[in-house]
Formats: sequence, structure tokens, C-alpha cells
Amino acid sequence: MFRKKESEGPQLPATPEDNHDVARTPNILVSSPPDDSGLTEIVRLSGSGAPPNAIAQKFKDEGDVLMADSKYEAAIAAFSRAIVESPNNGDYYAARSLAYLSAKMNALAMEDATTAVTAAPTSWEAWTRIGTVKAATGDILGAQEAFKKSLEWQESRENAPSLQSSPQIAPAALPSPTTPSSPRPTSAAEGSTSISLSTQMPPIVAPLTANQMGEPSSPPSYSLAPDAAGVTMQGSNLTSASFTGVTKEPTPEMYEAKWQIVNEKIEKLNCGSLNVSCVLTSIPSVSYFAYFTGSSELSEEKDLDVQKSSHPAFDVQYYEKLKSVATDDFIILGAENNFYGTIPGTVSLKGFSWLHNNHIKPNKARTFFSSRASGPSVTMKELIDRINELKRLGGNISWISEKNLYDDLMKIMSDSTAYVDPASRYTIGNQISMLVMWCNRSDLFVDLQDNSVISGLFSGMVKDFRFVDFAYQIVCAYELYIRLKDPMCNSFYLGCTGSTLASMIIAKQWIDGVTLILENDKCLFRSKVHERQVDALIQFAKLMKWPYVMSMRGELETMYAEIIGGKHVAPEIWDWLFGLTLPGKYFSNKIMSCILLATPETSKLGISRYYDSGLVLRGVGSWWRSTTVLGRVLGGLRGIKECCGWIGLCQEPDIQREKAFYRIHAREIMYPNPNMDMPIGLGNFVEDDNDDNDDDDNDANGNDLHSALSVPKPGETTQHLIDDLSDTNAWVSPPFPPPLDDTVFSLTAIKLRALPLPALGKVDVEHDDTEFVATLTFALSRPPAAGHGVAASASATTLSFTLYTNPPFVTAHPCRVAPANGHFVHRRQLPAFSSRHRVVHVRDLCSPARADAIRAKRGTRVTVINAQCAGGEAVARAWCAERGLAAVVRRRGPGAACYTCAVHQAGEGMSLGVLIWA
Repeated sequence: MFRKKESEGPQLPATPEDNHDVARTPNILVSSPPDDSGLTEIVRLSGSGAPPNAIAQKFKDEGDVLMADSKYEAAIAAFSRAIVESPNNGDYYAARSLAYLSAKMNALAMEDATTAVTAAPTSWEAWTRIGTVKAATGDILGAQEAFKKSLEWQESRENAPSLQSSPQIAPAALPSPTTPSSPRPTSAAEGSTSISLSTQMPPIVAPLTANQMGEPSSPPSYSLAPDAAGVTMQGSNLTSASFTGVTKEPTPEMYEAKWQIVNEKIEKLNCGSLNVSCVLTSIPSVSYFAYFTGSSELSEEKDLDVQKSSHPAFDVQYYEKLKSVATDDFIILGAENNFYGTIPGTVSLKGFSWLHNNHIKPNKARTFFSSRASGPSVTMKELIDRINELKRLGGNISWISEKNLYDDLMKIMSDSTAYVDPASRYTIGNQISMLVMWCNRSDLFVDLQDNSVISGLFSGMVKDFRFVDFAYQIVCAYELYIRLKDPMCNSFYLGCTGSTLASMIIAKQWIDGVTLILENDKCLFRSKVHERQVDALIQFAKLMKWPYVMSMRGELETMYAEIIGGKHVAPEIWDWLFGLTLPGKYFSNKIMSCILLATPETSKLGISRYYDSGLVLRGVGSWWRSTTVLGRVLGGLRGIKECCGWIGLCQEPDIQREKAFYRIHAREIMYPNPNMDMPIGLGNFVEDDNDDNDDDDNDANGNDLHSALSVPKPGETTQHLIDDLSDTNAWVSPPFPPPLDDTVFSLTAIKLRALPLPALGKVDVEHDDTEFVATLTFALSRPPAAGHGVAASASATTLSFTLYTNPPFVTAHPCRVAPANGHFVHRRQLPAFSSRHRVVHVRDLCSPARADAIRAKRGTRVTVINAQCAGGEAVARAWCAERGLAAVVRRRGPGAACYTCAVHQAGEGMSLGVLIWA
């Protein structure tokens, strides 16, 4: 069935170098080339720039261990964290280059190897790594040139009278006790092709003077770090007297040893605190990822902010990533794995990365190659025999010789290539290249992205397309899929169209779930998954509080038997019972369509023309797509559930209309196109209009965020700083906003205003293409008390928000093993930690005068909306949607992020600038 394109915005082509599952930071380190036995050696480049600091080297060592265990993605993350700590060190980029090469991400490997050479241009090891990567990507001439340079530098070093290593430069965080130190640099190395914005937790902030802070009327209450936490940090253990034979001021090397001891103890004290980083490459592409301070076991825990599927059949809403193919070409909103957050109406860190990248990727023309060779004539019986053979293989072809696989392939396609080496035609890589070009053919195959009702393809809905044509498409796509999954597939293949990727998804579902029987030249279909699919549909209906579950179930239980008996059944239900659906928006649309069509009370409503339309049943309520502004805002109400990209059951909107499907109009917020000169994020930083001081990142002494814990104050010695950081009682948990038990908001109305149709120049409420702007009205059960910006009056008990924009809300990633009152910050950081974020009572949003005083501004402050009351979270989300502000959402409950970590994620971690504390 042909479907009209959705109104979720343009689908921009992806760049093949991206991989959003891998943490990506600045660039620099290399190693020996991989061989059949795996990665065996990590070498340090001579002359590779600044020496590693203790924290960076610890991450580097962790990465080396992970590489030895062939855990390449985890190793990439570890090396990236080392680069964040020491962005000028060529060793770390070279190490990550090897990890990328081992993970078959050759473009990123080349980028890191190039940066390593930039940092150490006279290093023969770096030039060797460049040659290795170029050879892996097929650039033989480039590889020869790199190896030649490597040999030249190696020979010049051997002939040199002496070998001088790079000078030992004391890190900025380890100043000499007699020399004033400058702030630790935070920018990437000059010439680097990527940057990273990352802050180690606890937040590193600079103290302010009493004059800057103002004198509080009463001191805040802080929770001290207990000695019972198993951390002993006594300054007396770290004095210069601890070094035997020391009779003068400690040398920088001695201070480095002291710093290492302090860092280890601080890390143990704040074990499990959250670190969120945003990584930018020169593609451009951004990736947000989280990791924890402390134990290596914690680093294995990931995606704690991701919504888990509640039924195996729901896993189809995500697509399977193939490491050898740029699956980002398949741009379907919500199809990205791990897209939705654990809180209804939110996205995860990976989901936000996916949204951000879809908005900033350049809309460049892509070149796809396709074959025009004539194929052999294939009968229906031959296709069914091949499908049954593929089923028996179970996707495992590793035991079959490459020549036999090639011979099988020539039974369904042809090869007109002239080979210099005839034996090369049999390789798996060559077979994959042939199949990619064959499956890209638009003259043989239909684009399933435009024909998402699969059963319609062989029931006369597509002109001149028969079931034998569909079966041929299934066989060719699955032949490509099993080769891409084969362990011998060790290269990265570009040029798969979205149509080819969609064909592979449906082909796998068909092979796994459908049985074909040929009787008297007639094909009979049997589903192996219909019982699972019926159960999933019933579970979805219950989660969405569908009012007609029992009547729908009565129809569903007999529909498969009716299909087998030859009775006509809606094609959407046919697809569902056979387990055939594309992921993302296609899946969400199909599951709701099946609910409607299988329910006698709603079957006459039909299905929506648009993938992002909401559903309204008169006298019952409404359901909205999770990616629309109503879905994102109404997900903040307690009792609302999210499943398969839908939010429900919600209040019925106030509008008179016969149609059941509604398209909501809201502008997408502007995502910046990141570059080397600007921070990454949406720039939703908020502060008062009367604050004219833009340069408030530093305190009166010019210290930046890091220097609060790394640079002594004026007149203070390095030893005194170390002693202060070693004092357990100096580490406290910042106070967090209290619950608002005396405040209750209730949603009283959802008002929809129809927009004029561009083609007609007037409003037509009943037209399918009409879009509506939503306004939400809330009632406050108790007027705000004096001092909250609004006088207690009847007019102050209601407030309305018009949802002009559709900003994403991000689930606050949980931290781990947090103390009762949250992770700690040092008392040196408290003044700056307090000044760099401020708490706004959700009742302040009731007052336009107060709310208008909070405006968007690029900076690094965080506005925390205290929404810990009934309905408060939805009010805060509605306020953000009216003003175009994305936000991090933290909802209290088991495993929720602590206050320190949530503020970090909204601020330094993601640069969103708004935290909804609910």
C-alpha cells in the first residue's frame, strides 16, 4: 500500500562514517596492525606530545586490557576518556586508531592515525599505522607512501648520534610550588580534527568570593562524606615528609605521585558518579555517551536510560545494526536502537544523539551503484526451494566454501565482471559487492519504504508486481544479509540504499516467520509466529488502556484461521500475524492500525494517512505518537504509559470534528551545526535578563571549572591544596530541591486550533491534511503563596501553554552506588556549583512576568525546575515546548540519578541548560 509521507520533517541522507554506538572524542595513538590472532601489541609513539596524566593513563591502561580481550567498542570508549583528560597526547589517538581499525571502522581509524602523525610527525610508528589503515581501506599507493616515510624516519633515528625524547612538560594540573600555574587547557590539540566537551564528575567548578556570592540569610545544609564509606583521606599521609630523604620542596615528579594518590581516593569516594560527554567529529557528527567514575565493573553497565521492550514482538520496532554497512542510511524516526527513554515522552542519550545528527548532517547527494546485467530465469519452485534451503542454514554459512556460495549465487543472478585474478570472484567480499549492486536495482525490486503493507505487494496493489517477483526480492536480500553477518565479512561496505536495507529486514522476518508450501502451482502461506503476534497486540491494547480489549480479542483469536481459510482480512492485520513490518514509524503506525481494524467498534474508522497522526475516540480519550509535541508533553502526567512509540490514554481534546486522526503542528527546534569553534548543544541556557555579566565561567581569581580542584588559590601552596582535597569532611552532597506536597496541577483542557490549508487558503477542520496547534490548560488547586511571584487570586489558579515547538526531553541517565543524599562535591566547588545553576519553583511558571524573566542564552548555567508535585512535570514540559527549550527530565524513583549527576548532565554534559526535577 502506498502511504503518504509523514510530517516529521525531511529525511536527510546519512554519512557512512558515523557509528552512534561508539563513543567518539578528539583524536590521537596507534599500534601494530591486526592479524588473524587479534590485537597483540600496543606501542608508545616516540615524540608523541604531552606526557599522560594519571587519570588519562588509567583509562589508557583499561583500554589496553579491553583490546586484549577483543572488546573493541569498550576499548574505544576507554581511549576516548583518556583523550578527554589529555587531548594533546598522540599515544591515545594512536591507540584508539587501532581499536577503530579492529572494529572495522576504517574512516575513524584513519582520522585518529592522521592526528597521531600530526602530534608526532617524526614518529616512524605513527607513519606505520597510517600505512596499515590505508592498506586496510584499499589505498595501496597511499600505504606505500606512508611506509616509505616510516622507513625514512626510522633510518634517520638510527643514524642520529643520540635519541632525544620529547621534553618533559609538567601538566597544568601539577604546578611547581614556586611557580604560579595557569589554568588547565580545555581545548583540543591544534590541528585535531575533532573536539570533546567532557567534564569528570564531580563537577569541577571554581570557588567564588563572598562578595560574589552574597551573604545568605541562613547557611544551607550539606551532607558530609562519611569516613565509614571506606575512604581514608588524611592530608598528613600526603605531606612531603612521606617521601624518605626529602629535605627540600618536593619536585614536580613527587607532586605527580601525590596527585595520583589523591585522584585514586577521590575516585573511590565518588564511585558510580555519572559522566556525560558529547563528542564531535569533523563529519560532522555528534555522539552523547555516559560512563561512571570508579570500578571497571560499572563501565560494563550501559543504556540504563533506555526503555526496554515488554514483549519479544515489540523488538521489531528497532532495526538490527550490521557492522559492515552504514545502516544510518535507513533514516526512520524511532528506528534507532535504544531510542526511547525510560520516562514516557523522553528519549535516551543515544536517541538524542540520533535526533541531533539527523538535523545537522549535510544534505549531500549520494552515489549508489547498481547492476544492469541480465539475470537468469528463475521459476517459483526454484525460489521456494532456495528459501527452504536458507531456512535450514539458519543464517550460518561459515561451513560452506566460498566457491560453493558463489555457485549458488549464480543460480539467481549473473556476474559480468572481468577479473584479473579469476579466484577473487569467489571471495565473500566480492559476493557482497555484487549483491549490493544487484539489490540496489529499482527495475527489479520495489522500495518497501514506500510500500510498507507487505501483503499488498502480491495481492494486486502494485501494478505488474507478482508474488514470484516478491519471492525473488526476498531471496536476493537474504543472500546479502547472511553474507554481511558472516564472520569472514571484515570490510566496510558503502552504497546500500534505504530500499536495500528495508528489503533485508523484511527478508529476515520472512525467513524466520513464514512457511511457503507449493501445491498444484499455488503458493500457500503459513505463519510460525501468529500466536506470539496476537499476544503482543493484546498486551499493547492493555498498556494503552484500549476500551474494547475483549471485543478486539474475540476477533483476533479467529483471524489467522480465516486467513488460512481464504477469507479476506485487512492487509495490515495479515502483515502483523505473519510478523512482517518495517521498524520505527512504520511499526508504530501498523500496530495501532491493527488495533483499530480488529475492533468491531472502530473498524470503520480506517487507518491514518500520516505516520505521526494522533488518534481521538469521542467519549473515550486520545493517544499520541511519542515523537510529537503532545506525546512528549503529556508523557509527563502520572499514569500515562508509553509503548511502541505511543503515549496513552490521554484526555480527549476540546474540538468538534468527525475524523479520528489529528496531525499536530509544532516547529522543530534548531540544532546547531557544530564546528570546532562552538560548544555542542542546543544552547538552552537560561539566566536573568538583568544579568549582564556574560563572562562568569571564572571566579574572581580567573579559575575555570577544572581549576577549583587543580590550581591553588592565590597565596596557597600545592601541598595545602592536596591536603584540602584529602580531607574527607570537605566533601559534601549539595542540597537538592524539596518535594512540593502543597501544590497540585491538573490538566483541564487540550485545545486544538486548526491551521489554514496552504492549497485552499482557508481552514477545513475535516480535511485529512489539516494540522492543529495545541494549547494545554492547567488548574492549580492552591494559589501560590506570597513570595512566589503571583498574588493569591482566582485568576492565578489557571494557566495555559501553547505548544509552538517540539523540543526533545531526555531521560536523566541513572548514576550508580550514590550515597543517600547524592554524590559529593568539594567545599571549594560549592560556591560555583550553587552560582552556576538556580532552582525555579514550578509555580513561578504561572506568572508571565516571572516566566519571561527566564530567557534563553548561550552560557553554561542550568535552570532546575522543581516540579515535585502532582502534574508539575507536565507543566514544566509544556512551558519548555512553548519557549523552544529542550530539557533533561529526572523523575524520582528507584535508581534515579542523584542531584549532582543530573545537574551535570543538563549542564556540562549535554549543554541543554534545563533540568526538570520531578
